Amino acid sequence: SWTLWLRYFAFQRATTPNFPRRRGGYPNSAALRPPREKHDFVNGLLDDLTAWGYFDPIQLLDAALTHSSLHTLPLLLMGTEPAIQRIAVSLYQAGARDADLEFEMGAHAMSQRNYTEAEQHLARVTDGAHTVQAALLRTLAFELLGKLDEAQRSLDAIALGQPSSGDASAWRWLRKSLDRAYRQAAKNAGGK
Repeated sequence: SWTLWLRYFAFQRATTPNFPRRRGGYPNSAALRPPREKHDFVNGLLDDLTAWGYFDPIQLLDAALTHSSLHTLPLLLMGTEPAIQRIAVSLYQAGARDADLEFEMGAHAMSQRNYTEAEQHLARVTDGAHTVQAALLRTLAFELLGKLDEAQRSLDAIALGQPSSGDASAWRWLRKSLDRAYRQAAKNAGGK
């Protein structure tokens, strides 16, 4: 959606020293182009969002978590942002507990690459607006931990009911990702 683009460009403007500025005009495009080897993930993200018109947040989240050290982009892909995270962390430390807060803490742990803590927080999201999304993220956390059997059980337990197209797409992608991980594990076990 357009808000994701807005957040992305605001993030780029804040973190990139040579982001185009209006003063003095734009430098030539070669000066703006980052070295390809350092920014393949970002280029892939932009390709997915623009050229193909296809956006699968769970797939991009997996790539952001495994191929970059970014923290804000994974939060945005999970539907939250750093300002909400600061509030959620302070509320959680003050002793507040509910499903939405557990989701925010799970998202925070995922962005910090603490998948064990993320799985525990996301398991506590049993009602509310983020139930299906939390279950999908929990499955991803299990997969990133290498706990494929738990990931499979978590994915099988997701009751999609009347899923949104995004939830159904994420579920299908996680199923394919788990199948690939099982094949890779079998290949690695057979090669030893």
